[in-house]
Amino acid sequence: MKTCVLLLQTLIVTFALSGCGYALEEMGLFKTGEIILKTPKVNEFSESLIDYYVVRQTALKTCFECHTTKAPLLDTEAKIYEHREDIMATVESGDMPPIRKGYQPLTACELQILRSYFDNQTNQRPAQRVKELSACTEGTKPPTQPTSPVPNPPEQTPQPDLGQLELSFKNLRTAFFDAKCLNCHSSQVERPKDPMLDSIAHILAAKDYTDKSITVYKNGADSLLYKITVPGLTDTIMPPARTKVQLTPAEADYLKRWIDAGMPE
Repeated sequence: MKTCVLLLQTLIVTFALSGCGYALEEMGLFKTGEIILKTPKVNEFSESLIDYYVVRQTALKTCFECHTTKAPLLDTEAKIYEHREDIMATVESGDMPPIRKGYQPLTACELQILRSYFDNQTNQRPAQRVKELSACTEGTKPPTQPTSPVPNPPEQTPQPDLGQLELSFKNLRTAFFDAKCLNCHSSQVERPKDPMLDSIAHILAAKDYTDKSITVYKNGADSLLYKITVPGLTDTIMPPARTKVQLTPAEADYLKRWIDAGMPE
């Protein structure tokens, strides 16, 4: 009987090790062909080569909490490389991971790991070790601000009296929407950001992250398109605070009244 129990235990352990390699990798306890430290902290990967596994456990770790089931899908190495330009643009600008949801921006070390990984893949260079990156040496502090350049505020031009200006999408765009919103949320810019707001049709079709429309018919006060421009009404603010080009109270009020009027052209 004792021999049978020992044999059964041996079979269970063998099965677990042969069938659960991925789960053990995720825990940081096992990785085929390479010994790593137990917890997925960047400094504990200092001796590791910068490969897909290291990138997944460091720079892109929080991305995998959403983007294995949510577009853009980043659930394979090939898909990550396919979206490399968009990934770098969003993490370098500080847009991802989303701070409003409690995430921290990537550290300088994590950003350099990601850049090096994509550069190595593109140029077919051998991978270096994490400790060889200048931003990953001991004592390096994470950036306190996004690394992308802050755009200059638009030149001040005489503003129309928005309280007297006829409510129309054309006037909305001319007065402030083009300068403060459509520099990002337009199909005409180099790197457009969702949602598109450059036409009434696009605004009506736009959804928030819960798949709800960003406008409520003739109800500006309850429309996210208006509320997100007023500090304190939502968890975030648009345009982003770092751009220093937020809507003035008069501009936000014009946007609200335009929605109340049924969004005339």
